[in-house]
Amino acid sequence: MLSYPGGALIVQAMHPAAACAAGDCRDGWRAGSWAGFSDAFSDPAPW
Repeated sequence: MLSYPGGALIVQAMHPAAACAAGDCRDGWRAGSWAGFSDAFSDPAPW
């Protein structure tokens, strides 16, 4: 159960501009990497 009857679930997301403090703001997907993880994380993300 996510909330009690009559309750609410609030999801807050950071605005993309707030995540670009270094000035590297661009649209699109970023290439992912499992570098630094153990061998158990060798498969790409499912999406």
